[in-house]
Amino acid sequence: SLAAPFVFAPDNQVRKNQEPADLVWACNNCIILMNMSERKEPTKTHRINSIRQDLIEHNLSQARRWLKRWKSGSDIRGTNGYRTFSLKFDPTCHIIVLSIIKCVDAIGAFHDAEAKKFGLRCCATLPQSSIEHLVRVGGTALDVLIILDQMRKLWGEKIVHEADLLKLINTYVQNMWKAAGLEERWPGGKTDEAFTEATYFLLVSRRRRSHE
Repeated sequence: SLAAPFVFAPDNQVRKNQEPADLVWACNNCIILMNMSERKEPTKTHRINSIRQDLIEHNLSQARRWLKRWKSGSDIRGTNGYRTFSLKFDPTCHIIVLSIIKCVDAIGAFHDAEAKKFGLRCCATLPQSSIEHLVRVGGTALDVLIILDQMRKLWGEKIVHEADLLKLINTYVQNMWKAAGLEERWPGGKTDEAFTEATYFLLVSRRRRSHE
């Protein structure tokens, strides 16, 4: 869903748990470093907040270590089914650190101090459920960035609860479908040959523009 040709899992690390990121998306002068962590439901409810914060700190610590190494000359290497990557740090590139967490009462939040310290375009945490929901409806990396932008406009630096983020994504998706006239053309989600032809053309066109 994030566009497979541009996503890879880094294969270089100094030692255990010190890889650049869990997943990297790189395309069109933009690099998203995705760090992920999860924790099962705690046995003691008073631990929920501390566990959530531990997960976020784990992700941000991983990002801090590699941003320093990256700026010092190390590159981020990896391979997917389409190509091999060797990404050197470029200050003109839009770099985003995305912390993805899965736990009880997961949240969305911006980490502006981290972004400013490392010269990032954005540094934020999102619940894994929000990414999964976007993937299920065919969302792309661009849609993730749009959701972050809307999250900023609606809540600023405030913490956003998981349920509120899912509502935001649902509204965003419904507005997309409405703007595209999907319900009018294909009531009830029933597709036909015209739908197949239209989607094929759009996907091919998007891939061509991405490689230009």
